[in-house]
Amino acid sequence: TAVAAMPCMLLTVLLLLNVCTADDQASAVRRLGKPAWQARLTTYSIASISRQQKRLEWNEMTQGNKIVLPASVLAYLQRRGLPFTQFQILNPEQRKSRLFTGPLDFCAADGTCYLPSWVMKQLGLAEGSLCAVATACFPSAAYAKFQPHSSDFLDISDHYMMLMRTLENFAALTAGSTIRVTDGRRVYPLDVLEVR
Repeated sequence: TAVAAMPCMLLTVLLLLNVCTADDQASAVRRLGKPAWQARLTTYSIASISRQQKRLEWNEMTQGNKIVLPASVLAYLQRRGLPFTQFQILNPEQRKSRLFTGPLDFCAADGTCYLPSWVMKQLGLAEGSLCAVATACFPSAAYAKFQPHSSDFLDISDHYMMLMRTLENFAALTAGSTIRVTDGRRVYPLDVLEVR
């Protein structure tokens, strides 16, 4: 079934997630100027690092869109009394795509960051490529509108519970991006059409 033919799934998110729309992105950059911290880090997928380091607790399906940054980033932000829960990531070669997220952990090797492989794909990043990461500031969401990629999503008996359970693991939603949700058996991509 074509994406355009799919009905939109609506979900009211009661201040559980942070959100940033494209309009917010531009105004936040103008309002705040330069981020409190920014760097270009070598990117690896959490899946590859978790296999390499035998980190069973890192599961790309249960962590949402959270990232792993070096401990030195946390130390830098804490020394300066700066918040360390909201970040923006982008591919420096494709600056149009920007995603907002938060930390899963601060234990990556210095000079590296670990992202979910589906986030890397969305940003057009390959293993070992550079990723621009910076602190960000964005408001909490009260509403999100999604569009599933296929009608298979309609076969789920309780959409709301599945979405709420999955979205608890997301640090932020970015309008215009695609997220992955699961019912434990299958993965369903959903476009984030609108957030406020």
